[in-house]
Amino acid sequence: MSLLERRLRATVEGLCSPGCAGRATGSPQGEAARALIIEAFVSTGLRPVMEQGSQWEQPIAGSGGANVVGRISGYPNHGRLAMLLGAHYDHLGWRVPGVEAFWGADDNAAAVAILIEVGRLLTTRLRGSGGLSRDIILCAFDGEEPPQFLTPTMGSEHFARHPPLPLENIDLVIVLDLVGHGLGGEGFPPEVRETLFALGAELSEGTACLMDKIPPVRGMITRRVGINVLPPVSDYYPFQQRGIPFVFITGGRWRHYHKTSDTPDRLDYGKMAATVGWLEQLIQLATTSPAKRQFLAGGRDDQTTLRTFAELMGPLVQVWPDAAKMLGRIDALTASLAGDRLPPSAFTELLTLVALLESALV
Repeated sequence: MSLLERRLRATVEGLCSPGCAGRATGSPQGEAARALIIEAFVSTGLRPVMEQGSQWEQPIAGSGGANVVGRISGYPNHGRLAMLLGAHYDHLGWRVPGVEAFWGADDNAAAVAILIEVGRLLTTRLRGSGGLSRDIILCAFDGEEPPQFLTPTMGSEHFARHPPLPLENIDLVIVLDLVGHGLGGEGFPPEVRETLFALGAELSEGTACLMDKIPPVRGMITRRVGINVLPPVSDYYPFQQRGIPFVFITGGRWRHYHKTSDTPDRLDYGKMAATVGWLEQLIQLATTSPAKRQFLAGGRDDQTTLRTFAELMGPLVQVWPDAAKMLGRIDALTASLAGDRLPPSAFTELLTLVALLESALV
């Protein structure tokens, strides 16, 4: 195991320790998790981003929770453009109080560990370079899980309503959720196990092309999918609602999702380490343009979604009997494309295929 993998695992295990058990919003365990994240932010060289420049926590009224917000380079309120990398750290609390907890290793300690390590890389390589066209904001959101989800006490919603920097300065939000596991079962081929989905790039000018420029990273494969195949599922949604460009990175739900069996020993730390490297490249590329990225409210890319699913069906044929039939249905849908979008009836069938694929991978 590499040094980076060991650091990632140490962070996950810390967030899944008895002292942070369940990390429920407003609980002592959630507070302990925040303290661990703040300590990690300090050790990586991040700086606070709140009003007075010395406060790490953004309290969330009504929940007892708080976001943890740090920055790299410049000061956002000086009018510079900014990028936001975010991941929620809260989870579901105790299953049996004091006895058995929902540990939330994949959901979402893995993403927080990746966020911290990306921050470590960026502070080492970028801070003080004087060449950044963006400030980099890192936020560990609280309150993503029920009952806060899609309410004013959801951490990302609170951030968007009470931003510590002008929202119009943010021209790209990257949200990580469920990124620590290998897709499918242990016997699934690497082309499937190493996959992470990147959704939402079609809703902003140039973002998809930017992502396609990133060279392959050994141990992790990024596959673009349109965000329109999902209902609101994570912290990207408050930013999407406000017309802020975003990318949602996820492996989707797996068999340990929202179960007490979501533990650190089940994660793929090699894949997580590769994700750190991929994200650093994405952020570096995204900070090279002086122009503000524009949101495309009507953006669609059903063609790329179908191509991604077709690419997965080939290796899935080895382990999933329905994969060949699914590939035939995907080919038929592709033939019905009108430009980059499907007609309504064909798109409804695509959503059915998405549900079937998710079941196969779970």
